[in-house]
Amino acid sequence: MRLITYWVGEQTYGLPLLLVGEFYSSVQATRFDAGDSRIYGITHIRGGSAVVLDMRSVSGRTNGTVSQPNNHGNSFAGCDMVYIHSQDHLCEEARSQGLRAFDEPTVLVVDRLAGIRDVDRNDMHRTPAHLDADFYEGVFEIDCGDLIFLNYAKLVQSILTDVRELNK
Repeated sequence: MRLITYWVGEQTYGLPLLLVGEFYSSVQATRFDAGDSRIYGITHIRGGSAVVLDMRSVSGRTNGTVSQPNNHGNSFAGCDMVYIHSQDHLCEEARSQGLRAFDEPTVLVVDRLAGIRDVDRNDMHRTPAHLDADFYEGVFEIDCGDLIFLNYAKLVQSILTDVRELNK
């Protein structure tokens, strides 16, 4: 399995490369309060809009967003962005592997990209107890520490469930 890997703080995470459309070094984003700190706001990419997820908040880091927006308030300086396809734009190979995406495109704001890594799913270990989120599927041992495997579909479902609960 081929993963795109990225850093948030001192931890490396990964998700299936087949979900990814593009990488960016900076994207303009409009902040809005969705009731969930994991959702930063929205951006315009590829002639459409995409939800912006703050992966520092997703990972439980309490010191705010990955990088504070610049003095214009709507751009992340020094961060990398990962554009995730919408479900209807996933390639056939991704669908055949059972990968799921959100109905709308998404941009993940990460501290920095680590690269592309091939892993064998049989080498994945159970998620440690301190990572109690359902969207962490397991851990791979790599040369620079542990690589936490993110189940993107479960992450999106977690966010949608929490936002629906807040809006009841």
